[in-house]
Amino acid sequence: MDTITNDTKILTSLIQNKLSVIDEMVRSNLLTTREDSSRGDLLSSVQLTIAEFLKAIRDSDTANGITYIQRGSVNRSDSYNRFWSGVYNDLLALYQEADRIGDILADYNNYVMADVQNLLLQLKTVGSQLANYKLYAEGLQIGEREFIEKFSDLSKIESNSSLLSMPECNIDIVQNVVTLGVTNETVLSQEEIQDIIISPAGSNGTAYGTPTLMTVVNSDDLQLFQYEITSPSISAQKVVLDFSIKLKEETVLNHIRIVPNNFGTKTWSKITAIDASSDGITFDSIYDELLGPNEDNTKFNLAPQASNYAGEGRYSFLPRKIKSIHIILTQDAPFYDAKRDLYSWAIGIKNIELVQKTYANNSELISRALSVPQGIDKISIDAWELPAMVFTDSILSSTAEIRHDISVDDGMTWKQVSPIYLNNQDPLVPEIINVNNIDSQSNPSANSSITTEFEATSIRHKIRMYKNTLLIEEDLLPYYSPIVNWVTIKVITKETL
Repeated sequence: MDTITNDTKILTSLIQNKLSVIDEMVRSNLLTTREDSSRGDLLSSVQLTIAEFLKAIRDSDTANGITYIQRGSVNRSDSYNRFWSGVYNDLLALYQEADRIGDILADYNNYVMADVQNLLLQLKTVGSQLANYKLYAEGLQIGEREFIEKFSDLSKIESNSSLLSMPECNIDIVQNVVTLGVTNETVLSQEEIQDIIISPAGSNGTAYGTPTLMTVVNSDDLQLFQYEITSPSISAQKVVLDFSIKLKEETVLNHIRIVPNNFGTKTWSKITAIDASSDGITFDSIYDELLGPNEDNTKFNLAPQASNYAGEGRYSFLPRKIKSIHIILTQDAPFYDAKRDLYSWAIGIKNIELVQKTYANNSELISRALSVPQGIDKISIDAWELPAMVFTDSILSSTAEIRHDISVDDGMTWKQVSPIYLNNQDPLVPEIINVNNIDSQSNPSANSSITTEFEATSIRHKIRMYKNTLLIEEDLLPYYSPIVNWVTIKVITKETL
């Protein structure tokens, strides 16, 4: 009799434990999936029925060990045992049904969770696509970091980096451009110039003082040529100096340096034309071949970095064979010449250098590590380059190749990325790099994927430059260099998602 009673207690305890698990599962499932009220009512009624039954057993004398069936009846072991055998069988059936319900609920929970995981995957995929569109949008979007390098200083560049695998690029912080490494630089001497002629038709002033234009050629800024118009009073005037430099022999040139002087006026002289000719007869402007854009559309800007008083013109251009150079300068602001007691609209020139630079066939430049403490999810770049990369049938058809690489592990590994302006011309190089996100995880071997065992929180950028020796005229090849004027790196951070 005690044995049956103990078995019932044990079975009841098992059922209570089982139902507790089912109850927790059901509540969790209802909270997570937020199913409709009818399903919730059904499950609640099942729980309530089972709970009431267990409460009835727990509160009855049976749970404390019954020694009789009906008050006043004779104690008979066979009736007692039949009663408890029936209870035992009912509890067994109830336990089996509860177990079956538990299996059904577990299967349903797994099904719901699979749907939830699938929905989360779709949401992440959509979020990733939206992040791609943000990288293509102009300006800085919410959740983006942006690094802009205009090469006006070396603060973001790791000079002489141990990561270099070829000669280092040259950075001209006056022109704000990156070129191939300069291997040699030759300035034409006065002896190589046949004549300098001031055009009487194009000019409207007179030379003042002893120095001539010839004396300021390659003069190390030690001479000063002055060309002016004068008046005893201030009026609206403009002096124009139009001159040509004729070389003794046709020479390959790719750089001109002009150092003006403005005699203390706040308005700098303007260079309005620099034209070149291979025969001395037909001239065309070098403006469209300048290595670097003039963003304000002012031709031949003077660089304030070189001089605090008059600026300086440094103009690198694609190499060409030159026999004659035509230059025009203007000045519309006078200065008062106390010694002569008059106003002078004057153009001063301290130095003119005609330069022949030679460049390495290939070079590279590596940035410092750029910190992104929020974590990196996606990366894109854009750039201003000359020549712009052009692909014909997926084959590079430009005179040079400029490649951009990104590293998130401090230069241990690199991933090539295509600037946005190329508009996916190169099908082998992606425009967007995915870092430890759903896109890289779904296709880790893709060119656009980076996966690391750590969270990526810094970026290095590498520029690689190559001459396309098959497309450059042989006698111009040593003097040729592509250029990069600016680079913008955009990052979608992890905290955005």
